[in-house]
Amino acid sequence: MKAFQITALYIFLTLSGFGQTETIKTTFVKGGISQINESANFGLVFKGVEAGVGMNREYYSERGLLTYSNELTANLLFSHNISGICLYLKPVDLAYRFKLPFAENLFAGPSLKLEYNYQLYPDLQAGFDYWFSNINAGAGICYKTIIKQSTFQFLLNTSLLGFTSRQPEVRNPYFYNLGFKHAIKHLHQNADFGWFNTFNTTDFEIKWKPTETCKNSFGYRLSYSAYYSEPKFTKIDQSVVIYF
Repeated sequence: MKAFQITALYIFLTLSGFGQTETIKTTFVKGGISQINESANFGLVFKGVEAGVGMNREYYSERGLLTYSNELTANLLFSHNISGICLYLKPVDLAYRFKLPFAENLFAGPSLKLEYNYQLYPDLQAGFDYWFSNINAGAGICYKTIIKQSTFQFLLNTSLLGFTSRQPEVRNPYFYNLGFKHAIKHLHQNADFGWFNTFNTTDFEIKWKPTETCKNSFGYRLSYSAYYSEPKFTKIDQSVVIYF
């Protein structure tokens, strides 16, 4: 995985002819609320809380902005007194946004992201596991502005195409298939190519830095993930993020 991250970063740097002029390195923690709906769970909507950690890197140049981040998040969810657990891993989130000539501090460009959602519902169907994994190419924009002494950054990114892996629509109800080895094996099982009409992951964030000398930044993040074929999957997260 580390080799993949380094390779992907090198490709982005090479293709963009990137000449770094400024680097911003931060670690972040996040917490908020989540909800998941899986058609395999009889249409139940699970709601609850999330907590996560990650790192973020921003490399500025005269040409544009290169960003890299990763994240690990856990969700504890409930529906009708039934519990659910979701683990989310994003080992790679790369984006290169070109500086647009017609608007100051506005950047737009392509992105590359690898995501894993792995869910368990022990009170509902013990022995079954659920997942939604994808590697996608997308596009995004970034806008930065200064209001008085505060810096605001607005980021929007959405997937356009990629490969997805999803649990089978029908499984043997008497076959117990939980387990770490089973999970690792199936997170990439039956990966299929798809467009935005097959699946979508979209992130929107407002980031606020109170003053130039302030060491911490604060953000609000809205994340959406969906797989539109059976078994359908929808996940929405709203969180407060602290960068330090």
